[in-house]
Amino acid sequence: MRTTRSRMGVSVLLLWAAMASGAAAQQVCGNEAKQQVAKVLSQYNDPVSPEALKAQQELYGQFEYCLNQAPNDGAAAKRLSERACGRVPFVGSLAWEQMPCCGYDPQEQRFACPIEILQSTGYGAPQFPGSYEHVLVCVNYGAGLEPVARDWVHLADNVSAAGPNWNFAALPEVFNEKFLALHFDSKTYPARAILAWNIAPQSCKQVPIWGHAVDFKIRLDP
Repeated sequence: MRTTRSRMGVSVLLLWAAMASGAAAQQVCGNEAKQQVAKVLSQYNDPVSPEALKAQQELYGQFEYCLNQAPNDGAAAKRLSERACGRVPFVGSLAWEQMPCCGYDPQEQRFACPIEILQSTGYGAPQFPGSYEHVLVCVNYGAGLEPVARDWVHLADNVSAAGPNWNFAALPEVFNEKFLALHFDSKTYPARAILAWNIAPQSCKQVPIWGHAVDFKIRLDP
């Protein structure tokens, strides 16, 4: 069950102003930047409300410079590509979370995407407000990749005695009516899943600042 959305307060605007000056002064894309993003987005109870999505895209634009620091994830990207179930078309930071594959259940009209959590911190204050791991799934069923399903899973900084890794799962449910209308004819279709921490991807080509994409294949068996 999803919670209802909250109103954005003046505090959010003040946080944005502080983040803008901080980002300009210190180009850091680790826990410091993640804490700032988590703090702003904690103002929203519903992570995919129109207000929250607008705030997320503004934050994406502000921290997009982090993608230029991707070379320090080169070794991690190579390891991910070696064990992923398909091609890894693009990556952001891979230090906090990874999603090597997804699959589709045509009868339930739902995807299943296991998410590996690799760090103890960088996810927001426990247990709430924490943050969200977003997964957008796209499928090419004739006109290029189109968004067909989405889900998000809540998590926060570790408070247990155990250390990483942890395994979460997103279960994106299909919302695309054209995709749902396809016949169960056992045809194979190309698909892409994008894992993005706290900033929900809005297109099938949006490179996450924290996260990555994986291309895989699905089959519509009856």
